[in-house]
Amino acid sequence: MGLKVTACLLVGGALLFALLEWNRPGTLGPLDPPHKLLHAAFQTTVTRSAGFSTLDYGHFSAPTLLLIMGLMFVGGNPGSTAGGIKTTTLAVLLAATRATLRGQPQAQLEGRAIPVRTLMRALTVVTLALLAVGLGTGALMFTDHQHRPIVLAFEAVSAFTTSGLSVNLTPVLSNHGKLVLVALMFLGRVGFLTLLLAFHTTHATVNELPEERAFSVD
Repeated sequence: MGLKVTACLLVGGALLFALLEWNRPGTLGPLDPPHKLLHAAFQTTVTRSAGFSTLDYGHFSAPTLLLIMGLMFVGGNPGSTAGGIKTTTLAVLLAATRATLRGQPQAQLEGRAIPVRTLMRALTVVTLALLAVGLGTGALMFTDHQHRPIVLAFEAVSAFTTSGLSVNLTPVLSNHGKLVLVALMFLGRVGFLTLLLAFHTTHATVNELPEERAFSVD
């Protein structure tokens, strides 16, 4: 499932990126069509892993920044070094949404029912990630209010997902703003769930179903 989600993100992300930046000066505008597609594919790939940049992110439009933020937020597959909520978490939530809209009693993926425990874990991961990014963005708006909210949100998402991307803003942030990014990077790398479980002392004995191991959201 993770590979299918990855393929959709790569293809869909590249097409949207090309559409949004195709004629924009300073990004894809001056390039010929083959190089435009190449840059679009490369940039939407590294947003979820390596963090390399062949274009100036400071010249991207607001919709493109939102697209990249979404890709960074999802991140890579479980077990990889990429940050984000992971592709399987997204797949579980989309399956649950589809089941709800269709009036089905239980969500399914790849012909397997998704256990409630797995769905709750996915919801917790996304909720805590959104909370961290929201609080981080709010803190940056307080410490560095002279900058646009969209670029501050971009820096917060990039820090939390440890993507290594920037709209040329990180070096000019205040010291307090840089500390906010440090805290977000720590939370994004260690993980909220890991921190919470480290202080969780009661462990109830729960039998794990085989289906639960098929939808890892870590």
